[in-house]
Amino acid sequence: MKMWELERKAWELDGVRVIVRAPSGAQALDYKKTNAADKGMSVTKYVDTRIQPCVSEFEVVVIDGGGNFVHGRTKLDKVRESYK
Repeated sequence: MKMWELERKAWELDGVRVIVRAPSGAQALDYKKTNAADKGMSVTKYVDTRIQPCVSEFEVVVIDGGGNFVHGRTKLDKVRESYK
C-alpha cells in the first residue's frame, strides 16, 4: 500500500488526518483495522499502536482542522472535533 493510501484510510476509518513523512515511492503495510480508534485514545497511543506498525521507521504526524501539529497527549475526540 502506498503511504497516501494509508493516510486516506486513516482519515476515512478513524477520522484523523495523518501525514507520514516518507519518500514518494515508500510503501506501507496494509492498514487492516476495521473499527475506528477509540475517541478517548491519545494521539501518541493512536500513532504508536495503529499507524507506526504500518510505516516502520518513518515519522508520523497528526494534523488538526487548523493545519497544526497535534500534541501527543491530545485525545482523538478533540482532534476530530477540530475538523468541523
